[in-house]
Amino acid sequence: MVEGPRQVDDLHRLLDTAQRRHLLEVLDEVDRALPVSTLVEHVAKRLHETPIRELSTEQLHSVRIRIHHNHLPKLADAAVVEHDPADDSVRTGPVFDRAVSVLRTVRGVTEAETA
Repeated sequence: MVEGPRQVDDLHRLLDTAQRRHLLEVLDEVDRALPVSTLVEHVAKRLHETPIRELSTEQLHSVRIRIHHNHLPKLADAAVVEHDPADDSVRTGPVFDRAVSVLRTVRGVTEAETA
């Protein structure tokens, strides 16, 4: 059996940063493995609300560092994503669908509260 977060609280803690939420949303939308560089661009685009071509080198570098050293390891440890260092790609893990389900629920509640 795959080890991963077993409690909704664990998933909420994993989803407590905008970058991790954006990362999961991007992977959910493309439904395939992505190179980390592409993932970084799309997360930075959402985070900074800026078209990819207008992102600065510093913005991309900052997001890449946080994704590589913080967010990917946490999500991979929880089996939400799988990172393949050989080709530097990220794909969904065994717990991904559960995490996205929690994210959608939280987003739905937030949107309903602001409507």
